[in-house]
Amino acid sequence: MSPSTQTIARKSEATAQPIRLSRPPIRSGSSDIQPTDLQRPQTWKDLPEAPPREWDRCSISATYKPSAKWVENRKDIDLPLPDDAPEVATVARSLALHSLNILLGHRPASILRPWLTPDVFGILSRRASLAMRVNGPAPLAQRPRIHNVCFYPVRERAVEVAVVAHDGKRGRAIAMRLEYLREKWRVVALEIG
Repeated sequence: MSPSTQTIARKSEATAQPIRLSRPPIRSGSSDIQPTDLQRPQTWKDLPEAPPREWDRCSISATYKPSAKWVENRKDIDLPLPDDAPEVATVARSLALHSLNILLGHRPASILRPWLTPDVFGILSRRASLAMRVNGPAPLAQRPRIHNVCFYPVRERAVEVAVVAHDGKRGRAIAMRLEYLREKWRVVALEIG
C-alpha cells in the first residue's frame, strides 16, 4: 500500500463505528401482565392443559408383518410383471377410495379382504369397527374423492403409491405399498393421515 492509501484507510477505520440496534423501551402501563406473573412451571402438572382435539377416525397406520404363508409367495417379486396385470393407478385409486369409505362407516370392511394382506386387513377392520362404536357412521355431506395418484416402482412386482384424497371433511394423504401376489395386486402396507 502506498502512504496515501494507508492514511485514507486509517481515517475510514477511525470514523466507522458499529451500528447498534436497540429495542424500544417497554412501557409498564401498556399491559396487564407484570413480569412477576410470568413464571416457569416447576412440574408437568403446572403446565396448562392442551385444547382437546377431535378424534380422527380415518387416521391409520398398518404395516406388513411377514408370515410363513406370505413369504413363500414373495419369492417371485423380482420376476417381470405379467401382461394381463391390471393398471396400478386404477387399482390404487379404488383401494384408497374404498379404504376411506370403510373408515367413515359407509361400507363394510369385508369388501377389501381379497385386496389386503391379513395383517393390514385386521388393522383396518378393527379401526373401522372402533370408529363405528365411538361415533357411528360419519355424516355423508360430501362423498370421498381422489385428487391425485402417484406411484413409484420399487421392484418388478412392488409399487409404492401416494394418493391425495378428500374425505368430505378434510384433505388426506394416503401411502400404500402394493405387491403383485397370487396373481393380484395386494396392499401390504397402508397409512392414512
